[in-house]
Amino acid sequence: MSTYAGIPGVPAVVVVLGADAPVPLPGGPFAWGKTAPHGAAMALSKALLRHALGPMGVLKADRMATRFLWRTIRTWQGDQPFQISQAEVLAHVEDIEETARQMEPVRQRAMLERGEVVSDRGAGIGGHSITWDNAPTPTPKGDVVK
Repeated sequence: MSTYAGIPGVPAVVVVLGADAPVPLPGGPFAWGKTAPHGAAMALSKALLRHALGPMGVLKADRMATRFLWRTIRTWQGDQPFQISQAEVLAHVEDIEETARQMEPVRQRAMLERGEVVSDRGAGIGGHSITWDNAPTPTPKGDVVK
């Protein structure tokens, strides 16, 4: 099992620690923390998931990247190093899948419910009611005449 370690800086470096020497994680530039740019944080989320799940898990990694981003990447301090094991990443994947399975009946019920019909009852700008009597009429030039 691998361990992933992030070292803040410009650019931030994320390495895979294993039996051999540390290897840079492909797919950067990376960033983490609440104030990290979205693209760099999402790249880190996808790279960690893709590496942990292996070549057969690319589609699953892309599907789960946003949830994993908000569960882990955004919770780390951007100016501090981080370390997470492959087992922890896979545990998050299992938890995300379990949550999705539990939410499926709720999603199915929501799909069957009819949406509310919302009407502003013809209210115009400023809340004034528009009727045929006081509606503006356009001229042939496109100007509006009251």
